[in-house]
Amino acid sequence: MASRYGLSVEWYVGRVENHVLKAPDEIADVNTGNDVRGFSDDFWTGKFANQKRVRSVSFPNVTIIGARALKECFKFCHYIETASFGALTNIDGAEALWSTFDRNIALTSISMPNLVEISGANGARSICYECTSLQTVDLPLLKTISGTGGLQSAFFNCTNITSISFPALETIGESGFSETMRACTSLENIALPSLTNVGPRGLNNELYGCTSIA
Repeated sequence: MASRYGLSVEWYVGRVENHVLKAPDEIADVNTGNDVRGFSDDFWTGKFANQKRVRSVSFPNVTIIGARALKECFKFCHYIETASFGALTNIDGAEALWSTFDRNIALTSISMPNLVEISGANGARSICYECTSLQTVDLPLLKTISGTGGLQSAFFNCTNITSISFPALETIGESGFSETMRACTSLENIALPSLTNVGPRGLNNELYGCTSIA
């Protein structure tokens, strides 16, 4: 899976059941192609942490991410430049993407163009924590963060982001956006034009330390 050319879920050592990747129970090459649609609970927790060969991560057809499935999966990889989840519409697994790309200092962009909801508790918490090269966050359809801590600290100390927009976001649940943009020292503009409902601590310290915002 990890190679000098990046990471692809088209090939995996494991098995597929009902379009969901299961943790491997024997060594076998499985060519899943475009049939990969999901990850089971605890599937790749910390799997590629500290790997130095992964350059990009793309899951074009994944729509299901179980609890803790990609938690800390690519933490400290350092050389991943781009990450995308093209078909994902809801992060419903608890801690599914918690710290997935934590401190990937080369990551410049993350894209989830079809994501509508984060319903899992801490679903994407600290997903790009201290990704200091991050410039682009693409979440154009995200409408609801209902899970507690859904995007908490997601972009904490991402010091290269200058502008960010969540054009469709209407509802933020408890601690859903808490400290999300904290310490983003280059951030000059944040847009939440559709926001109407905010739960307890939903926006707690979300811009603390953002010294470039007037």
